[in-house]
Amino acid sequence: MGNTESVSVQKRLARFRPEERPVVEGVFDKLQGGGGPSAAPGKTPAGNTLTLEMLQSSMGSVAPESMVRRVYQCMCSIDPGLAAPPAAGRSSSSAASGVGREQLVIFLADTLRGTAEERAPLVRAMAQRGAGPATVVPCEQVAEFLEDLISTVVQIVVHRGRLQAWKPERMGDGSLGVKLLAEHICSELKPSGKHNVSTEWSRSASYVWFLIVTRSQ
Repeated sequence: MGNTESVSVQKRLARFRPEERPVVEGVFDKLQGGGGPSAAPGKTPAGNTLTLEMLQSSMGSVAPESMVRRVYQCMCSIDPGLAAPPAAGRSSSSAASGVGREQLVIFLADTLRGTAEERAPLVRAMAQRGAGPATVVPCEQVAEFLEDLISTVVQIVVHRGRLQAWKPERMGDGSLGVKLLAEHICSELKPSGKHNVSTEWSRSASYVWFLIVTRSQ
């Protein structure tokens, strides 16, 4: 990134060990490399941003399209100056402009090395239906996000050949199992009007996303 990176990005990179930083910074180029042809005329140059098509090309084999869109939507919502998705009442970056290098690094740093307070808005942005800032996500939307997340885990296991003795075809309706597991996890949400997301599964969601990125190629 050179010396032009923002202070917020520098602080986040400092959370990683020296040998980890090149890996984190290299994710942007890795995802771009799987994006195929350059963006269409009139779009932002491919060298500056990640488009939804690039993420779909790089991650499509290990994540459902709906999960890729959630990740993209979340990263687009990050303002490097705020270093988190904006709260209600504040505008966010347009998804049409693509994801910048700093947005991706901040996303990785906050999900992997951030505090619960830093992870929460990222998970919330992925869980909400549609773009735009939000302070509350209905439990039904959280359940939908969890279904996508669980389906992604299954897809990664299959893609990486880690099934071992597991025989999914003998386990009945897989989609029903995913739905039931998501409902069970949702039952652990705090019984408040805001349906806060627990720290543990927020951390798990973040870790699974990193696996999607680093093992997509």
